[in-house]
Amino acid sequence: MTDRALDGVGAYWFEVQFQKPKVSLPSWTSSTWFVVRSVSGLVQIMDTQDIWEGGASGQYRTLPGKKHWPSLVLQGVVAKNETTFYDWFNKVKIGTIEQARAEGYIDLKHGGDNTPVATWVLHGAFPIKYTGPTLDTHSALLAFETIELTHKGIERTL
Repeated sequence: MTDRALDGVGAYWFEVQFQKPKVSLPSWTSSTWFVVRSVSGLVQIMDTQDIWEGGASGQYRTLPGKKHWPSLVLQGVVAKNETTFYDWFNKVKIGTIEQARAEGYIDLKHGGDNTPVATWVLHGAFPIKYTGPTLDTHSALLAFETIELTHKGIERTL
């Protein structure tokens, strides 16, 4: 047992970046930083399989199976002349999926000195759902758009 203390970090200071996919997206630079309010779906799931062991023990043994990853959901503020989410979604078509894939990076930062505390890498992500804002004349809230991404896996590198 060690005597070191763990320093927790708030979940509110993070950056989201994606490398440019191969499809033509004029608004996208070589790597684009998304202004994102929330990220959900940083999940890895490992299926398991129960195998019966016969003999004197007569019990099940649980073995690891395939890994899979649910969709990642990014919600960002609607900004003037910023259509990157929508443009990326709009470029995904049958026959262009591989060209629309991009590597993504989510850095959780330490608020005091802006250093990365944790980094998640998304492999081969592309958008599968775009949702525009809810428009309501009785609301004073900011307008947000949401993009849902499928991907080939998440890896925590830091």
